[in-house]
Amino acid sequence: MDRYGETEQINLTVIAIQKKSKGTSNPEYAISLLNLANLYAETGRYEEGEQLCLEANIILKNAFGSEHERYAEGLNVLAVLYKRWGRLSDAEPLYLEVKTIRELKLGPTHPRYAQILNNLANLYRELGNYLESEELHKEAMDIRVKNYGKESPQYASSLNNLANLYLNMNRYNDAEILLTEAIQIREKVRGKEHPDYAQSLFNLGSFYFEMKHYEDAANYLTEAKNIREKTLGRQHPDYAQSILNLAALNLQMGNYSEAETQFLEARDIVEKVLGVEHNDYISCLVGLSGVYWKTRQFDKVDSLHLKISSKQKKANDSCYLPSLRTGIVKLRKCLPKRY
Repeated sequence: MDRYGETEQINLTVIAIQKKSKGTSNPEYAISLLNLANLYAETGRYEEGEQLCLEANIILKNAFGSEHERYAEGLNVLAVLYKRWGRLSDAEPLYLEVKTIRELKLGPTHPRYAQILNNLANLYRELGNYLESEELHKEAMDIRVKNYGKESPQYASSLNNLANLYLNMNRYNDAEILLTEAIQIREKVRGKEHPDYAQSLFNLGSFYFEMKHYEDAANYLTEAKNIREKTLGRQHPDYAQSILNLAALNLQMGNYSEAETQFLEARDIVEKVLGVEHNDYISCLVGLSGVYWKTRQFDKVDSLHLKISSKQKKANDSCYLPSLRTGIVKLRKCLPKRY
C-alpha cells in the first residue's frame, strides 16, 4: 500500500473510533473528517472530499457558531478543495467569509489572517484579477514580516507567491529577484537539504524554463530533483513533479528519448500515489503524446489522445489539448508550475 493509502486507512480508523465513542456531532469527529478531506483534495478525489467538508462544517457551525475560528478553518479547507478542483467561483465566497471571520476574531495582524489573504490572492491570480491579487499578497507579506521577520520561511513563501503573480503579469525581472531572494532565505534558514529549499530551486528552474534559459533551468530542476529524492523518496508527488518538469524541458530541447523515460517514470509514480484521475497523471499523458508526436509515432499519439480526452471530462479545464492532427499539444499549460 502506498503512503497515501496508508494515511487514508489511518484517518478512516480514527473516524470510525470517534464516531463510535463520541458521536457524529463532536467537533473532534469533524476535524478528522476535514483531515481526510484534505487528503482527498491532494489526490484528486474531490467529490468525496467535498462531502466530508460539508458534513464537518455543519458540525462545527452547530458546535461553535458561524464566527468561530474552527468553523473558519473548515470553510478554508473546502475553499482549497474547490480551488484545486477548478471551481474558482465556489472558492471565492468561502475565502471571503473566512477573511471576515479572522479579521473580526483574530485581528488584521494575525498570521492566520495573513494565510487567508494569501489564499485569496492566489485565487485572484488564477482569475486574472492581478491588481487585487498583488494588493493582498503585499498585505500578507507585511503581516508575516511583522510576525516572523524577513529571515523566515513564511516571508520566503510570500516572496514565491508574489513572484508567481509577477510571472503572470510579465514582470519577469521582478519575479526573478523575488525567487532568488526566497532561495537565499531558505538556504540560510532551512539548509540545502530541506524540501523547502528544493521547492525554491524548482520554482526558479521553472522560471528559467519559461524564459527559455534551458541550461539554467536544467541545473536548478536537477538539483531540486536530487534533494527531493534524498529527503522525500522516489514515490513522493514532489519528486514526480521534478521528473515531470525535467521531462518537459528535455522535450523542449529535443532530447526525446530522455523525455520519454522521464514522462513514463513520472506517470508511474503519480498513478501509484495520486491515482489516474489526478491532473498530474493527465499531464504525464500529454507530455508523452508530445514526445510521440515529435518522433512521428502517431499510433501512440492517437491512443493517448483517447485516454486524455476521457480523463479531461472528469477533470477541470486547466489542461488544454487541441486536435493532435491539426496542431502541437499545448503542453506547458498542463504541466505543474510553481506553488
